Amino acid sequence: MSITIGVFCGSSNGIAEAYRIAAKKIVAVIADHNCSIVYGGGRTGLMGVIGHAAMADGVPITGIMPDVLVDKELMKSDLMETIRVGTMHERKAAMADRSQAFLALPGGIGTFEEILEQWTWSLIGIHAKPCAFLNVNGYFDPLLSMIEKMVSEGFLGQKYADAVICGDDPEDVIFKLMHHHVPKAR
Repeated sequence: MSITIGVFCGSSNGIAEAYRIAAKKIVAVIADHNCSIVYGGGRTGLMGVIGHAAMADGVPITGIMPDVLVDKELMKSDLMETIRVGTMHERKAAMADRSQAFLALPGGIGTFEEILEQWTWSLIGIHAKPCAFLNVNGYFDPLLSMIEKMVSEGFLGQKYADAVICGDDPEDVIFKLMHHHVPKAR
């Protein structure tokens, strides 16, 4: 079973080389499973690493970028498919439409906003697509603590917290994304 994975990640590389290594490794694992990628279409940072690695590994990849970022010449134009949209909202909707699962690598506030929106959409029944975090260098540990806090304070049900996949092994994370079933929405 091959799927298309929507990948959210930073337009910066981060400080640690481990982030770039993990981005290349996740693409290799995606290639091994004959899956494809939809991502933000950037040529810089971890997005650029994802785009370059996918092209090198023969992974079908689509980049979707809003006009404001294309105009700043941030689009990786040598992808198998590039789509230009008007707004960030259109970008997220297009990525959601084309993806069967979502994966976040380390990134900034945009990365968090994108993956949390997809997780929210699965919780309220807009879609039933799994969401995962590749926890490189413990990057998402504070978020995982916050999720535990949401559960302990009664703002999130345990089954919805358990619906999110998180791990540091790319092979395990991709396997779980391919075989995970999202609990029925509230």
